Amino acid sequence: MKKITKIIIAIVIVILALLSIKIFAKDKQRSPMKNEVEITVDFSLPEKPISPYIFGINDRASFEQVSPKAIRLGGNRLSAYNWENNKSNAGSDWKNQSDDYLLGNVRSKLKRKPGAAALNVAEDVKEHNVPYSLLTLQMVGYVANKKGIMTKENSLDGEDWCKVVNRKNAPFSLKPDLTDGVVYTDEYLNYLGETIGKSDSKTGFKGYALDNEPGLWHHTHSLIHKEEVRAKELIEKTIDLAKTVKDFDSNADVFGPSLFGYSAYKSLGSDWNLINANNFYKYQWFIDYYLEQMAKAEIKPLKMEQNLTKEYKYGNFDKAYPQETIQNDVFSDVLQKESDKKEPSILDVFSSLLFVIMLILLTGWVYMKIKKINPEQLLSGKFNKLGENSFKIISSLQLGA
Repeated sequence: MKKITKIIIAIVIVILALLSIKIFAKDKQRSPMKNEVEITVDFSLPEKPISPYIFGINDRASFEQVSPKAIRLGGNRLSAYNWENNKSNAGSDWKNQSDDYLLGNVRSKLKRKPGAAALNVAEDVKEHNVPYSLLTLQMVGYVANKKGIMTKENSLDGEDWCKVVNRKNAPFSLKPDLTDGVVYTDEYLNYLGETIGKSDSKTGFKGYALDNEPGLWHHTHSLIHKEEVRAKELIEKTIDLAKTVKDFDSNADVFGPSLFGYSAYKSLGSDWNLINANNFYKYQWFIDYYLEQMAKAEIKPLKMEQNLTKEYKYGNFDKAYPQETIQNDVFSDVLQKESDKKEPSILDVFSSLLFVIMLILLTGWVYMKIKKINPEQLLSGKFNKLGENSFKIISSLQLGA
């Protein structure tokens, strides 16, 4: 009995030692030996153009301190921005207040014009020679229409909000109707094209972002999007708005979705689990499904597979900006997919196997202790329980056969 006990204890000690080595090795890999990072810059190497996607600013940044290659007009304020009257809503950032906040840093000569916030960025582009500009378009469904703190009592069908419709299906006007309760996206794009030009002009927007953080709409803009966004809804809205942009300017870049946080790339939408189940759990990531749907929706010459991804999928700049500078998919460099994870090492498999063996032996040992079974007699072919019964193997000759 003592011999068996010693063997089990020895096995436990060996397994614990191996597990300790494994944990120590992992911690060693995670924790760098030094806290310092050394960077060497070699100015003797040939120079290359810097991609406009690398150094960029938001529209309210100071040009006195930076020389950006890109400028973006975006954020929560743009989700409910009404280009016709320049009203916007702060959402959960500040009491769901609708006001003229986006006119705060707009040039005086532009403040009374439709789309003043966008026109001001075009002026910045021209004045500071910024090569790339990105404008966020509205996709959540409604935009602000008058000043004030909005509440649940403010009806979406009233004067407080305007509905966003992508296509007017009527002649455009450079002086939009402020009384019809509707804001048209294609009329907005046409207005910008007539005023500052398209993507092939110096001041026209080179790219368009499809709204902002749709996974948070039910929180940041709960008054105009009460429920959590559905994956199906986001896909449909994305395709429709992207086509609207491409119909206006086929050379413009389209970016989407602008997601918040790692989890949104993994799983987004109240209906995502059902969609994935219907596809036999084909997708490990929501973003894979999203990109696949964009590819399926391609209608030439939209070329959505090249332009319609998040801000990590770049447009056609390979000639001006070499491949070494622009990665086709930065997202894959930032987040490791589960399918790309390292296979278990021999040490992992061996330690797991030893752990299972230990559990089996330990369980058997406890059982024999409780039942008072002598393990040495059991191994020798004899069984003795409480000294009551014993048996041994005998030959057929002993039975008189």
